[in-house]
Amino acid sequence: MPLDYHFPANRLQYMCEDAAVSLILSEDNRVPNAMPDYHGEVWTVEQQENLPEPTTDLPGPRADQHYVVLYTSGSTGLPKGVALEHHSMVNFCHWYSDEIGLRAEDRVMAYANFGFDCHMLDLFPALTTGACVYVIPSDMRLDLPMLNDYMEEQGITVAFMTTQVGHLFATTIENRSLRVLTVAGEKLMPMTVPSSYTLYNGYGPTECTVFTSYYRLEGNYQRPLIGRPLPNYQLYVVSPDLQPVPQGAVGELIVLGEGLVRGYLHPADKDKGKFTMFRGQRCYKTGDLVRWTDSDDLEYLGRIDNQVKLRGLRIELEEIELRALQHSQISQAVARVVEVGGSENLCLYYVPKGSGVTIDADELKSFLSEKLVAFMVPTVLMRLDAIPMTPNGKIDRKALPVPVLTSEIRVTPENEMEQQVLELITEQLKTTQIGVTDNLLYWGLSSLAAMRLSALLQRRFNKAKIGRAVSRNAETDLV
Repeated sequence: MPLDYHFPANRLQYMCEDAAVSLILSEDNRVPNAMPDYHGEVWTVEQQENLPEPTTDLPGPRADQHYVVLYTSGSTGLPKGVALEHHSMVNFCHWYSDEIGLRAEDRVMAYANFGFDCHMLDLFPALTTGACVYVIPSDMRLDLPMLNDYMEEQGITVAFMTTQVGHLFATTIENRSLRVLTVAGEKLMPMTVPSSYTLYNGYGPTECTVFTSYYRLEGNYQRPLIGRPLPNYQLYVVSPDLQPVPQGAVGELIVLGEGLVRGYLHPADKDKGKFTMFRGQRCYKTGDLVRWTDSDDLEYLGRIDNQVKLRGLRIELEEIELRALQHSQISQAVARVVEVGGSENLCLYYVPKGSGVTIDADELKSFLSEKLVAFMVPTVLMRLDAIPMTPNGKIDRKALPVPVLTSEIRVTPENEMEQQVLELITEQLKTTQIGVTDNLLYWGLSSLAAMRLSALLQRRFNKAKIGRAVSRNAETDLV
């Protein structure tokens, strides 16, 4: 079970208790600080190197044996563990290696965070074919010029990136080393596909082992296509009563086949409604709305429920709302992804307990971060007097106001350089109200928007240091 030191201590502690972890392997001695309440064994790299040689041979794993637990955001307010089996990953490795022609001479970049299921895409296919894996530093992931320099210097030929970062990389960076780039995690926006390497769009919930379907992009990509199933998978588009819908009709995607995981660690209360039977076989209901196109590719349209993906990471909005409601001064809370300043942001709408109650924004974010992973802490907070409701008493999410950011004092440019930089910024954030001294994070400059701005600054001024400084400054807004 991969553990990420960037997760809050109580989340790590919950995962270890939920999975009955008794031994942690760590590269250093950070476990006591990261999880002060963990009392199991910890082996560091130094201890592992000094272990005695084994004296007996152990049998190899069976195809149906459990090999990893991956935790996803949970609608109950707690993360839920997904248990995968060997055969599912073997099936994925065979497909991926065959599809892209992975060979021992390839140099593969390990980009995905260790707590994200796509880290298995970075590691296992390469290890099974003899390719070399290059694990990049975390602080390089969002600095695209630096990342590209590294890729070209090391001769990286195969890489994965989360959808938004991969889209930005493919549309703004000229790379001379890659032959294959794969993106996955959320909806891929229209783009002109680079001609120097092959680009794949992957789709798949954690419960279906990394990818469920894939689409090879060519030319001018305009529709959010997620393609066709991996070998030994069966995909159906169905109505709410699990009846297949005609080609072109919208329905929920359900998955059958080799990639289906064993289930959740506690199936009695977590499998209900997700894993079910279809035509005599076990299937997984993804909760995603799709349709078959005339070319027999799947087109992704969105979510049925309240689960979202942002920056390639799956988020249960209810988990954020439940944490907000634990605040002593909040009576109601609704989380939603909204567009602010030209980029998507996670927004928390809240109603305080009493009209005279004031809640400091930084204090509230700090409170949320005690239990939530960093990418689940909203970047936009909006106070409301009341949450809008539908006539039948449900939250009317469509009636939630779009946050409006304003600046009381707008400082104008004093020279040509400031004017040009300001023009680039206003173009990216889609507002003309910004002054040269404004805090861009306040105006909705997310990490993704900062990377885009970095690339534009380099192109306009041909000065890499300026652009990279902007990217690093935006890391305080990682989501």
